[in-house]
Amino acid sequence: MRRYNDTYYTDKVLLKGYVYYEDKEPVKGAIVILEQLFRRDRSCKCNKDEEAVYSTYTITNCYGEFCFFIYDRTKYYKIKIFDNQYSYNTHHNCNIDLE
Repeated sequence: MRRYNDTYYTDKVLLKGYVYYEDKEPVKGAIVILEQLFRRDRSCKCNKDEEAVYSTYTITNCYGEFCFFIYDRTKYYKIKIFDNQYSYNTHHNCNIDLE
């Protein structure tokens, strides 16, 4: 296990976020998925050849808040949000703020 600045890379980190619509109304009950990104070709430094692997999910509370624990800070992650509150033929954009 490597150390950098007296911190272990395996220390867990709490990732907190807030999902809201363009009018600042919180998105209640949205599914938030955390995926870890892996490069298929280790020699390629580009982001085009990455594979996303499911890690975990959570659901936003009544204030649009969610949180995840990340156990490996050396990896890259992607967050996906699915809002089922509106029907598929209406268009509503969601924004996300991370703390």
